Amino acid sequence: MINTTCQVGGAGVPIPVQAAGTRLWQDEEHVNINRALYKQNFDLAQKILGQSIPVEIPAGGFCLWLDVGNGIEVTKKLWKDAGIRVMPGAFMSHANNDGVTPGDRYIRLALVYDPSFMEKAFISIRNILDEKQDVGING
Repeated sequence: MINTTCQVGGAGVPIPVQAAGTRLWQDEEHVNINRALYKQNFDLAQKILGQSIPVEIPAGGFCLWLDVGNGIEVTKKLWKDAGIRVMPGAFMSHANNDGVTPGDRYIRLALVYDPSFMEKAFISIRNILDEKQDVGING
């Protein structure tokens, strides 16, 4: 019996646990709440960051990609000057046949915090990006 159970993927989930899981998966309210929060954050990003750099809102997801010219340098600057963690696009892509990494120019922002927190972060990011443009690093 144990052999058969292991061959088909392990022990089954008890019926009461399955029933609880079914009820939990049917709840869409938390999904709608999160979608509304993400929309608020994307709208804030457009309003605040869009003053300095083009902002393209994705059709889905909770990350925003910004073309900042040099993703690694901007990532370091955001962390050093504002304590803001972003992901450089270069860390999420591979070099093509020409040796160019498509993500080099980008940073990825995860818009997962509440809008009041994100608003402060966007203002700091915008200010730092504006400083970097003044010295010609972004372009």
